[in-house]
Amino acid sequence: MASSTPSLGLVLALAFLITLVPGILVAVLLRLVGVPIGPALLLGLLAVFVGMGCYPRVLRRWGGPR
Repeated sequence: MASSTPSLGLVLALAFLITLVPGILVAVLLRLVGVPIGPALLLGLLAVFVGMGCYPRVLRRWGGPR
């Protein structure tokens, strides 16, 4: 019997993709461009915070708990 709520694995994978991956990509790409490590990591952290803000909306859209 299939439930309508997503499994814990999907919730965790979605959290990983929306929060951590963009932050890491921003930090790495800025470092490759030549930005010093401090500002690059701070902008990566900002990307993580933006992802954390968007996460509940994306989770609800994918059928997560209300």
